Amino acid sequence: MNTNEQWCDKYSPLTSQELCLHPRKLKDVKKLLSDVINRENKQCRLIALTGPSGSSKSTTVKVLANELIKEKQIDSDIKFNSFINESENNDEKWIEYLDTIISTIPQPQQFSEFLQSCKYRIGSSLSVIIIEELPNVFHTETLKNFRQALSEWVYTSEEVELPPLVLCLTEVELDDTRRDYFNIENNLSLDTLLGREFLNSGKNSGKIEVIKFNPIAKTYAKKVMGSIIKQEQQSLNKLNKKQIDEFSNKIIETGDIRSIISNLQMWSKLQSINKAPNLMDDMFLRENQITLFHAIGKIIFSSSKYQNLQNEELSDYYSIESVIKNYSNNELLTLSILENYQIYNDLNYDIKIASDIVENLSLNDIMNNLDEGKEIGMRGTRSNLRKVGDTKHKTPMIKFPRQFKMMKEFNRTKNEIRNYQRWCNELRENFQTLNLVDGYYVPEIFNSFKYKYKYGRSKYDYNRLGGKFRKIFAQDTIPIEENEEEIGTELDQFQEDIQKRKMMNENTKEEEVLSEEIEDSEDDEFNDSLDGRQFDNLISQTQNKANNEEESDFEILDDPELDLLLSQRNKK
Repeated sequence: MNTNEQWCDKYSPLTSQELCLHPRKLKDVKKLLSDVINRENKQCRLIALTGPSGSSKSTTVKVLANELIKEKQIDSDIKFNSFINESENNDEKWIEYLDTIISTIPQPQQFSEFLQSCKYRIGSSLSVIIIEELPNVFHTETLKNFRQALSEWVYTSEEVELPPLVLCLTEVELDDTRRDYFNIENNLSLDTLLGREFLNSGKNSGKIEVIKFNPIAKTYAKKVMGSIIKQEQQSLNKLNKKQIDEFSNKIIETGDIRSIISNLQMWSKLQSINKAPNLMDDMFLRENQITLFHAIGKIIFSSSKYQNLQNEELSDYYSIESVIKNYSNNELLTLSILENYQIYNDLNYDIKIASDIVENLSLNDIMNNLDEGKEIGMRGTRSNLRKVGDTKHKTPMIKFPRQFKMMKEFNRTKNEIRNYQRWCNELRENFQTLNLVDGYYVPEIFNSFKYKYKYGRSKYDYNRLGGKFRKIFAQDTIPIEENEEEIGTELDQFQEDIQKRKMMNENTKEEEVLSEEIEDSEDDEFNDSLDGRQFDNLISQTQNKANNEEESDFEILDDPELDLLLSQRNKK
């Protein structure tokens, strides 16, 4: 008997009946994987299983692969490179990618080489290809090649037979309170890993199928725990049944089956040498990091976990305490509460309660540098909503704060003005001038009713530098910042000018000199001040646009608004 064997490996499920998973979820995965293996679903090229750590994603795929694939593995004489998991040599019906360093292949290209080596795992050599360990996707070139390799695989013709490809992704939100958008560096999710454009396109065409896993339910975790405890009586002989049950009931709260089994094994070893820790030790009982939406739900509606407590205040205390321990981005959470507190009972409560919630959130911002101050917004919100009582209305979807969308629009506008300043204006005018004149006055004049009436241009709509103002709405998805241009948007006259000038000036020495941005005060970037140079620029910009128009009766200097601006400039 090997006493050093890990219980996670020792009691790893061998059949689908032994899986610690909800039967409906198992049925969904099995049906999809079976259809892909048997070529009944030729469209699907990538199955993505997402969810928290220890939710049985990869274990489910491996067990089902062994059950569903009837053919034997390829001859042991055919050897694959060291990307392939060694378990394939044990007659397993799956192959797992390993991020192994190989001197002959550059790291960014290793994943694509792995997929190439797996293309012929069909027929009698059929295997399920599993991606659980990722390459270094935080490296730009590696991420680009990773996406490119998956894209080529997914969009291979349906007539070409490929082995089933399964991506098992544990989604993680990293602690980064100063971010102004979400990307793969601070939020590892299917959106940020594959890119929202590729993911949505694949899902809409049926080439990518996504199944979401939840933390392991207590019922199934208890069943597995009971089976292990029965078989490990010798290791647990120094503890009575009450102690074991009490500890088991505590550690299953994590919903991570690997963590549950490992903690049970470690606890049994510590008690065997009379060093068993306290049952409430955070070493064992810490929950998985909760998501933003779960944190919002625990604050607005309290946690169902503590509903059996007689004291409502105590129930709310523990609910908020779990958020404080397991969610660290306090600034984002405060914005989210402000965006969502009104969904409680569909805002059918006294305005004084809403006013008190907003007041507490304001105090939270003021005292955010203090640990105690970070709790004011959360506890104040829950305390005030408790006064409303039980909800009687259908609960709307929780929304992500629109602040991130606003920052994205701000950066988009700023970058376009900077590019126009660099490529078209050749740094003659500063940022504030271009933002005010071409971003406000020029389109305001051209689109005015008097201007359109005078020159018969009722359908003429002149855009503004920086793009049109758009309404920003809160949504139930996390905003993902990507480098690609937005699909389906038409270029306006400013963007066209920037692209033309940029192409004309690329690879020239003059461009290198002009590429240095002038230094403006960040606080004054959108200043509304106007000086004499701005009038000169306004006249030159409007005259240039007028000269490019097809109509010959277009007399720009007859415009009264321009005459007024010109007279003001001459007075100066």
